[in-house]
Amino acid sequence: MSLPEHPSAPVALVTGGGSGIGRAIARRLSEAGYLVALAGRRAQPLEATLSELPNEPGAFAVPTDVSDPVSVEALFDAVARRAGRLDLLVNNAGAFGPSAPIGEYPHDGWTST
Repeated sequence: MSLPEHPSAPVALVTGGGSGIGRAIARRLSEAGYLVALAGRRAQPLEATLSELPNEPGAFAVPTDVSDPVSVEALFDAVARRAGRLDLLVNNAGAFGPSAPIGEYPHDGWTST
């Protein structure tokens, strides 16, 4: 059994990579020569981001719900399998919860982002 070839370029994982700041970060990292892995809840925006990356060959997306530990484990398994390592993690995923003073913010709100 031969081992899969892994990229020589540094590998970056961007959560929330399907839109906004995550998409811009992914694009900039790709321009800088990184192999970019994208994570986000919806596949279509991730695929749209992939198509915009200047250094697209090798880049990949993994639909992921970062509030679900099983989904996060599957994400890191996919990165290990496809890239062999992770050099940079951009924790950009987020969600909008209730608006409240920090001391009154519900615990479930913290764990959902």
